[in-house]
Amino acid sequence: MNKLVLTLVIFFSISATAREKEVWSCQGTNSTGFSWSADELIEQEFYAENYLLTVDGMNSILRVNGTDEPMECRTVGSFHRCSSFTNLVVLKLTTGRGAYSTVSGVIQKGDGADSIVATVLQCSKF
Repeated sequence: MNKLVLTLVIFFSISATAREKEVWSCQGTNSTGFSWSADELIEQEFYAENYLLTVDGMNSILRVNGTDEPMECRTVGSFHRCSSFTNLVVLKLTTGRGAYSTVSGVIQKGDGADSIVATVLQCSKF
């Protein structure tokens, strides 16, 4: 009897925490940050880009300009929080508003290095 109860508890715990994969299409509405020029960080505006966020726990993916970035996503209240080593996406589920940031530009220095960017997002769930 104890094994049956334990099995049912484990089954319902797993079912309650399992989430379906979600796909969100996002448009950057405003983007600003810093880029390297002559070994100095210069403040600048960036072109707003399109993003595709697939929320699937530790197997999540952020596609930017056709390049897939592996992410780990967690749902906290009414927000998705997705991150990788240098990138972060926060998305409010009720409004589709969010933000994307990348700080990979602090790892390298000099012309041609990545930028440091913060972008406001408006997203729609597929």
